[in-house]
Amino acid sequence: RELQATIPVPDGYVMNAFSTWQLVKDADVIISVPVLKTHDQAEMTLSLKNLKGLINDKDKKELHKRGVFKGIADLAAAVRPRLTVIDGLIGQEGLGPLYGIPVRMGLLLASRDLVAADTVASLIAGFQPEEVNVTVFAAQRGLGTMNINEIDVVGEPIASVKRRFLRSSEDTRVEVDDFRLLHA
Repeated sequence: RELQATIPVPDGYVMNAFSTWQLVKDADVIISVPVLKTHDQAEMTLSLKNLKGLINDKDKKELHKRGVFKGIADLAAAVRPRLTVIDGLIGQEGLGPLYGIPVRMGLLLASRDLVAADTVASLIAGFQPEEVNVTVFAAQRGLGTMNINEIDVVGEPIASVKRRFLRSSEDTRVEVDDFRLLHA
């Protein structure tokens, strides 16, 4: 049984600290390993949003109340991941994360800059990086660059692997009784 630990957030947007597990606090290196996929609330869920798995459910709920996008930037500032490997072998489009459609991409993306990795992954999926608020706030916080002209992409060029993913708001396969979408 692992003890709870607290990690402080330097100059937090919305959070001053997060509750996590002692293992997270003691780790020499944090590596984010997300799947390349769309998300019903965040457009894309990539390296930065994947960090939510490091905090307990109470803080996850609080994060949503206070501002999830800025809160994830706070979390990234607190844990300072050193690497991300985005699993784009089979991505997911549409109404993610629960009802998405598998997309065979055959890609792996890796970077020491999570903001840059999420920028490239967003572009590959047909999003402009500015559409993904988590990336925007992390870049504003100085956690990495989302300026594609400052990102050294090696391997396959973005244009050769780009595929526009179906957005959550465009996915009409899931019907929910007594539900009407007012805004997406």
